[in-house]
Amino acid sequence: MQSPAKLSEQKASPDADWSPFIPLPVAQAREIQGRLRQRAAVAEIAPAMAYVLGAKESRQALMDPKTFSNVGNFGGDADMPPFVTLLDGAEHAKVRTILNEGFARTAIVEAAPWITELVDNLIDGFKASGGAELVSELSLPLTERVITRLVGVPPQDSAMLADWSLRITAMLPRPRFDTEEWHRIERYIATLLEDRRASGDRPDDMISRLSEARIDGRPFTTKEVTGHVWLLFVGGLESTAYTLSILIHELLADRAQWERLLCDRTLLPGAVEEGLRIATPLRALERQVRRRTEVSGCPIAEGSTLFVGLESANFDETVFGNDARTYRLDRAEAGRHIAFGFGRHTCLGAPLARTEIMAALTRLLERLPQMRLAPGFVLETIPSQFSHIPKRLDVVW
Repeated sequence: MQSPAKLSEQKASPDADWSPFIPLPVAQAREIQGRLRQRAAVAEIAPAMAYVLGAKESRQALMDPKTFSNVGNFGGDADMPPFVTLLDGAEHAKVRTILNEGFARTAIVEAAPWITELVDNLIDGFKASGGAELVSELSLPLTERVITRLVGVPPQDSAMLADWSLRITAMLPRPRFDTEEWHRIERYIATLLEDRRASGDRPDDMISRLSEARIDGRPFTTKEVTGHVWLLFVGGLESTAYTLSILIHELLADRAQWERLLCDRTLLPGAVEEGLRIATPLRALERQVRRRTEVSGCPIAEGSTLFVGLESANFDETVFGNDARTYRLDRAEAGRHIAFGFGRHTCLGAPLARTEIMAALTRLLERLPQMRLAPGFVLETIPSQFSHIPKRLDVVW
C-alpha cells in the first residue's frame, strides 16, 4: 500500500516547509503542488491531516460524502449554525433545494439580459477615459450588483453589504461570528426578514424564499439566514469577480488569444471554462474523515481532516497536459476542471458565474476590441490561503 508523501520527512526538499495554511505567491504554490503530485496523489501536511493533489482522486473524494463529510468543517466557530456547506445527506438536500430555486437554469436565463445591461452601464462609466482598472471598475461592481439583486438587498445598500462581506472573508480562517462586521450583517438581515415576514407582497428574491421556508416544519433562524446570505455573497461576489479579472488578464497577456476571440466567438465557451480552470477561485475544500479508508492506495485514518486540492487537481498534467499551467484558449479538456467543486456539493452559483463572465467578456470584445494591458503592467495577487486574488488589472485601448 502506498503511503502519503510526508513533507515533514523531506528535510532536503524545497517543498518540506510547504503548507496550504501559509499564503504563498500563486505561481510558487502551483509549482510546489506540481512536484508533490509527481510523488504521490496525497500529501500528509500534518498529523491526522492530508491533502489530495490529483484530479481523479479529488473527484473520487468529493463523490463520497459518507466517508468525507462536510459536517464539522470550519471548526473555528464553536456555535456554527447548520449552513448548507456543513450538511450531508437528506439535511443537505433539503436546504440546497430551497437555495437552488434562486439559481435554477430558468432564473439565470431570465437574469441574463439585465446582467448584460449592468455590464454595459459599467463600461459606459469608463469607456471614454481610454483606460480602466477592471477589478474595481468592472468585475467587483458587476458581481456585487448581481448578487445583491438576487439575494434581495436594496441597491442603495449593496456596496455596504459587499464591504462587510469582504471584511469577514479577510478574517478567515479565524472565527467570525463574534465580530462587529458579522453583527452588523445579522442586524441588517434581521430587519429585512422582519419586513418580509410582515409583508403580504414579497419580492421574488432569496431573502423572501428564506423568510417563508421551513425545514421539517421550522423556519430558518436569523443566524441561518444571515449565514446563507453571507455564503452567497462570498461565492457570488468575490469568486466570480476574481475569475473574470484573471481570465481577461490571460487573454490580454498573450494578446493573440484575444484576437482569436475577436475573429471567432464560438471559442467563447471554452475560453470561459479555461479561465475557470486557471483561476480556480477556491483553492481547496475541507472534509472530515468518518471512517478509515484510502485514496489511491494511501491510507486515511478515521477522524482525520482531508483537504481536496481543487487548484492542484485543475493543474494535473495527466488530465490537462504538460502545459497545464498555461492558459490555452482552445484546450479540449478545459471543461473537466473542478473549479466549482464536484458531486452533490457543487457550487450552487456555477450557472450564474458562467453567465456573468460570458456577458462581461462578450461586451468587452464588442465594445473595446482594442483593449490591451497597460504598458508595464504585471499582475500581482494578494496572499491568500483560500483564493487567487488579483490586486488590480490595468488596461488601455
